[in-house]
Amino acid sequence: MIKREFIGYLTAQFTMSIRQAYRWTVFYYQPDTPRVIAEAKSKQLFGLLNFFFQQGDVVEAKFEVRDPFYRPQESGTRALALQLTKQLLIEDRTPLCTFLEVKIKKGEALRWIARFGQSLLTPLQPKSMEPHDVPSFSASELNTLRRLLAGRMDNDDVKNQLLHIPHLLSYLYARRDIASLDVVKERIANVSQTDADFLQLLLAIRNTLITGDREAYRILEIEIIAVFFDEEADPAQRLEKLAEANNPSLSRPLADVNEAIRLAAPFGGPF
Repeated sequence: MIKREFIGYLTAQFTMSIRQAYRWTVFYYQPDTPRVIAEAKSKQLFGLLNFFFQQGDVVEAKFEVRDPFYRPQESGTRALALQLTKQLLIEDRTPLCTFLEVKIKKGEALRWIARFGQSLLTPLQPKSMEPHDVPSFSASELNTLRRLLAGRMDNDDVKNQLLHIPHLLSYLYARRDIASLDVVKERIANVSQTDADFLQLLLAIRNTLITGDREAYRILEIEIIAVFFDEEADPAQRLEKLAEANNPSLSRPLADVNEAIRLAAPFGGPF
């Protein structure tokens, strides 16, 4: 457990306390956070890091319900967790590695764990989407973490949840960086065999676009997400065939997909 005095100190560094964050608030990463972390005891740092591994998805789900404009990177939880990890790597390297191995395998916040793992593995992925000041794990340690992350995400229970994962596109990028693009392609092929599942997948992959007037739109950049499909399963071509087939049972999801593509096109959307 995190000691009460540490909770109080963190409250001064963030807009709200950890308990308040659990109740629909946001962490705001402050410039002097590293100093706060450096002065904390290892047990306290492990306690806070454990909070994210267990409750990170719950916290972010609360943010999403409260604010339609919310994006996962805005909570600051990954930036804070990386700072905690860096400090613990200095003070308790072996216990930290053991902790991470256990939490990667058993932590409840799957989405948060995937994105955090992606951040840890950035040194192994020069083309990663977001550069991070990551902890200095050895190549051997990083490979062990990557293997455990890939194993967790390859679990049948996890794979069966794919179409229901919020912010699915960011999860797919994390999965790609943790394992490989071929692994993602294989899973995408498995979950999109029927036309109904294919359309559900495309709707799940949509991104949220926020315009200058604070309007939110769900968009689908079909050329970009095509990288997750095999060449012979080009999503744009399959959509054309579905339109020609004109199946009444698929008319609504097909229309939603086409609208998301239209909104993403230059000058075709709300710009």
